[in-house]
Amino acid sequence: MRKIYVSITATWLLAGVLLPASAQPTEASESWHVLPVRSVSPSLLAWWLDPRHNAAPPDGNTEQNKLTNQQIYRLQSAGYKMSRTGFDLPTGVSFVLPATPRNEVLIFSTAVGFSALKPMIILLDRPASRMEVKAYYVEVSLNDAQVFNIPIHWTDPLDVRIQPVDLAESSFHAILGKLITQGKAMILSAPRLTMYENQKSTFETTRSKKVDITVEELPPQARKTKVNLEIVSQFSVTPTFSGVDLIALSFDVIKWMRLRTIPSLPATGIGPRKSIGVSCNVRRSRFIALTGAEMNALVPGEPLPQMEEAPQPERNVILFVTAREINNKDEK
Repeated sequence: MRKIYVSITATWLLAGVLLPASAQPTEASESWHVLPVRSVSPSLLAWWLDPRHNAAPPDGNTEQNKLTNQQIYRLQSAGYKMSRTGFDLPTGVSFVLPATPRNEVLIFSTAVGFSALKPMIILLDRPASRMEVKAYYVEVSLNDAQVFNIPIHWTDPLDVRIQPVDLAESSFHAILGKLITQGKAMILSAPRLTMYENQKSTFETTRSKKVDITVEELPPQARKTKVNLEIVSQFSVTPTFSGVDLIALSFDVIKWMRLRTIPSLPATGIGPRKSIGVSCNVRRSRFIALTGAEMNALVPGEPLPQMEEAPQPERNVILFVTAREINNKDEK
């Protein structure tokens, strides 16, 4: 038996796997087990499972390489316990090490420990799910907006409010399509973003037009110069898995103006920025709605109103946002 262990260890060493000195079989009940991995790199998986014996990958501390809320939920639902340093290895498991050249992880454990750890690795070794976030800037009267179950007393034109809209996506589009057909609503913009959990994605639109500016010079003289005035609108969002049927969204709606004299050079921002920052939960494939005078000022592609202008309550722009997880089968 001892010769077999030495042979296996020598093979892994030749494959470029450096084993700790203490990771040698000393008891008949412990042995090395090999498990191939497909979707997660062996070094990252080993670091997740056994950070005491594995250094973090070079970019391991980035949000992309941390355990996601969805992965943590899967493990906790399967009964695995989490400590301050991560998930506790099952009893009987001493080491988890990467065999990167072979795309495998090596587990030094008892047979019982390996049987307990294997389902945990299978849960982690899955392709990362992607999130899809859709936003709809809809111009619709306060009265007609009631078909979305948005209460009339909530639409304060001087404020921005967040309201859940308990409609499935198919029902939402059916109602919105009917309003558009009747000439009662208009979609002003409809960003659609796809990203991984905890990753930020941004949709940006720029409207540009030529304007004249007067340049004051010394000695006193005035000359006009043609420049591009750009109106920039951004919708940025970071989704996080928040439960079986919930997705947490952190998003910003930003709008500003900038002047660009030469296309190849950076532009110069002018005037104040208008922005709304929101953090909320949305039920999967359901909607939340934002409304108020500030939404009217943040419509993509339209000029920024002067700061001293009074709100225009006769116009009502509502931002509807929905999110869902994209499974692999959804993309086939």
